[in-house]
Amino acid sequence: LYRIAGQEIDASLQIKLYQHLQAAGIPWWYEGALCQMFQESHCQQYAVNQHNGLDMGLFQYRSTFWDWSSDIFDVDAQMSRYASEMAARFNAGLSTDECISRHNTSDHVAAVNWEYVGQVKQWLSQMEVVQ
Repeated sequence: LYRIAGQEIDASLQIKLYQHLQAAGIPWWYEGALCQMFQESHCQQYAVNQHNGLDMGLFQYRSTFWDWSSDIFDVDAQMSRYASEMAARFNAGLSTDECISRHNTSDHVAAVNWEYVGQVKQWLSQMEVVQ
């Protein structure tokens, strides 16, 4: 379990995230996924993007593209979707940076959003093991 930038992250969220990544076959991506969740919502289940009102939840999925049968704020739905999308990207042979970027830009954009990649990766050096 980790703390990022001095902020405690709910242990149950961290455990669930690991479980979803493990189910998708990418448990090794846990630290990266945790940094991405922190960048997107600071690990807040009910986060809503204050600039557009459309990006919501732990991984800030755009509500207009939320096609899953569950509530966009459902923790398991967000984590399951994130894990399956990231696993598909890694399994397609994309680099870590490409995978991080495509969460932000979509799989329809091949160009890497280096600013976003940097924003996510900045948290790696600010992670502390707490348990």
